[in-house]
Amino acid sequence: MVLQSMHRTFGVGSNSTGGIKKAEPHDGQVYFKTHSVKTRIGDTVIDKRFLPPTLAAWAQDVENDDAPSFVIKDVLPADNLILLSGQPKDAKKTWFAMLTALVAATGVSLPSLKVIEPVPVLYIYREGARRSTLNRFKALAAGHNLPSVDTIRNLYFHHRGNFWLDQGHWVGEVCDFIRLAKIKVVYIDTFAKSMQSDENSSREVGIAVQNAEKMRDAGATVVLVHHLKKGAHALSNGKSGTPEPDKDLRGSSALAGAYETHWAIRSYPQEDSRKRVTQVFIGGKEAEWQAYTYDWDFQTVLERGEKVLKAVTLKMLPDGEMPFVDSVESKSSEGAWVI
Repeated sequence: MVLQSMHRTFGVGSNSTGGIKKAEPHDGQVYFKTHSVKTRIGDTVIDKRFLPPTLAAWAQDVENDDAPSFVIKDVLPADNLILLSGQPKDAKKTWFAMLTALVAATGVSLPSLKVIEPVPVLYIYREGARRSTLNRFKALAAGHNLPSVDTIRNLYFHHRGNFWLDQGHWVGEVCDFIRLAKIKVVYIDTFAKSMQSDENSSREVGIAVQNAEKMRDAGATVVLVHHLKKGAHALSNGKSGTPEPDKDLRGSSALAGAYETHWAIRSYPQEDSRKRVTQVFIGGKEAEWQAYTYDWDFQTVLERGEKVLKAVTLKMLPDGEMPFVDSVESKSSEGAWVI
């Protein structure tokens, strides 16, 4: 018995009448892909959607893949599902996500973020005013001596437009774009705002996670930006050296078991002080946890009597100690943190 497979992919532009259309990803067309697999068994040709390779063929394909294992060394792995979690505002999650996106797209390394090579990046940002969002990118670029925002052609930015991670047709279009533009990293900021369904439902979150995995399998690492529960900041139980980054994630626990890598940013108050300490912990199912101290320098100038943000710089250094602290529950009437 002889088994042969023939794969065909068709690309049709939105203004096409049905012919095959080849175009660059920047020409404004909407593309749909149809994957047809024909399998010949003897003299019979049949349609086949499920046709896995042998282990030997799969192993050879993996061995022949010379793509780097990391986009940013020890921080942003390739072919991965990453969860970026932290408190609203204090953790500066979006600042960190946008900075890593800029570094990956431009190929410009920083002392704490060593990029392997520049790659195409897609950032889906579901919140924020247009002007303030642009100012974020400008300030990050200025603070880290990155190329000017208006010269960056390798970072695709989808701002506030329709995209729903729990709806298959939207995910299908993004998967097609990932393949078309050869995207290597996709950011979804935030996970909750990219769902129309209930983030507390394990079934609905499970569907969204499966769709994120489809995007990963299309060729890109996917970074899901997610909040903690209100008032939470604890990373560990205080009784062992093992971090517990999933402890205070908002919504269904289904998300905690889905990621492969976790960027856990935790901000907590120092004892007898209103000053907060922020650390980022990077690790996951197959990697040991690494801890870094983490701080931002916001540089402003006075223009017409108002403070204007001009540059933002990340300070991130290795730190071997894990914080063993209890969750912040509330503030006292004087504004001091109650621990």
